[in-house]
Amino acid sequence: MKSALTTTVFCLLAAACGGSSGSAPAAPDFNDLIGMQARSIDYQLEDRGYSAKDGYKTSDTSYVYWWNASTRHCASVATRDGRIAAIDTVDSSNCM
Repeated sequence: MKSALTTTVFCLLAAACGGSSGSAPAAPDFNDLIGMQARSIDYQLEDRGYSAKDGYKTSDTSYVYWWNASTRHCASVATRDGRIAAIDTVDSSNCM
């Protein structure tokens, strides 16, 4: 009896923690875009279903938030010295 209860609890916890196949889509992989010239990023992300939403600049880096309505992913693109320095999936509230 104890073994069956332990198995049931484990299965329920695994599902609650994202172990089910019905969880949100995986974050996109942007590794192929890192280091590319910044002027090309618009086309690359638009081809992947993203649209630019907002941006800001620090002393040496520009940031633009990109939203994909189909996947409901928000990405932050950091540009430095004319190249893509980083792309990270961020909370969707950044793109709203």
